[in-house]
Amino acid sequence: MVFITVGSLYVLRHNYLKNTHEVPTPGGTYTEGILKSNASTLSDSITNLTHIGLTRLGKDGSIQPAIAKSWETSPDGKIYTFHLEKKYNADEILKYFRDQKGSWLDIAINAPDKNTLVFTLKKPFGLFIASTLKPILPYGPYKIQKEEVSQITLIKNTDLPFFDPYLEKVVFKIYPNIDQLQNDLKSGKILATDEDLPKSPKCCQKYSVKISRRNVAFINTERIPDKAIRKQIINGPAFPEPKKLTLLRSNGDSAAKFSQELIKKFKANNVQITEKVSETLDLLTVEADNKQYDILVYGVKTGYYDDLYNYFHTSQIPPSGMNYSMFKNKASDRLIEESRLTLDPKIRGDKFTQAKAIILDESVAIFQTDQPYQFYTSKMVKGIDFSFVVTQANRFTFIDKWYIKTKRVPNK
Repeated sequence: MVFITVGSLYVLRHNYLKNTHEVPTPGGTYTEGILKSNASTLSDSITNLTHIGLTRLGKDGSIQPAIAKSWETSPDGKIYTFHLEKKYNADEILKYFRDQKGSWLDIAINAPDKNTLVFTLKKPFGLFIASTLKPILPYGPYKIQKEEVSQITLIKNTDLPFFDPYLEKVVFKIYPNIDQLQNDLKSGKILATDEDLPKSPKCCQKYSVKISRRNVAFINTERIPDKAIRKQIINGPAFPEPKKLTLLRSNGDSAAKFSQELIKKFKANNVQITEKVSETLDLLTVEADNKQYDILVYGVKTGYYDDLYNYFHTSQIPPSGMNYSMFKNKASDRLIEESRLTLDPKIRGDKFTQAKAIILDESVAIFQTDQPYQFYTSKMVKGIDFSFVVTQANRFTFIDKWYIKTKRVPNK
């Protein structure tokens, strides 16, 4: 009798599994761990969870509709017309853009009707469409429920969110050290982290995606004006006498690793490096303005289009910008400007390549080999699927597809 009962249960379960399939269902809490030393990055993550732009990234890195369902560009590249999803009001959205006017200088923004937003530029700007990715509209999937010293909790947003995610809550737990974070990840107290772990934990899936960010070593041309000397520092041959230089870097594991690679490389050329670490960006800015370095290692954000303007155009020499090499070159300036004006992606790419070739030939910077952005999640977290982010916080652009809980439904 027992055998018959067990056999019947087996057949029933087999048929149930055969005739149904698993689908995501709402519910569950996604908890991510972050080190206290990196907690400054939390504000970007929270903004990406609580806000959205007119457009958003697709999983392949392309720019896709969001609050704006479509858009057109005028032939002269000066007028961008966005058609909004019906549930959003253009007059209300216009107010949010005007509140952020510092980000939209020399651009007139108008709402000719309740579903249309028009941006009028004084001159063509081929990189404009990427600026609409900026999450400034409060229609993200989550809102802050509670902020504590060691934890921030977000819950689903019910006020006209752009999309309805499966996950009920998102929690960030802040840790004093990597060991405690790793232990909680292994035990399941947290489900994810994007911290640099010594090795991948067996409990987790590791994701590695392309990111528009890299470390750059800026060589100060005002302190090392001779191009031949700059080339020798980078490529050798070794100096007959030790050449002593000061390297200033931003604080962080990535900058530290790149700096050590450079110090080892320079040592072979008889270059002795004194390393200084800036604990804050304010200190970095002050020291950069005062030019108290020969080489500066800094993580640059070149944006969706890998734009060089902020870091290598003559107009961006500190204190007005972040051209930390103090680099002045009319030819590269012209190419950088032209790459920003054109609407043609091929021309933009060609101009960018030519400008970067000049920068490398002048030996004013060393670009770190592109490092993928990596993060880890418990195998419980499913639905993660994308290949490119502009910033680390962009991983949450796709959180509407993530899920933890499932249910079985009949096959069709």
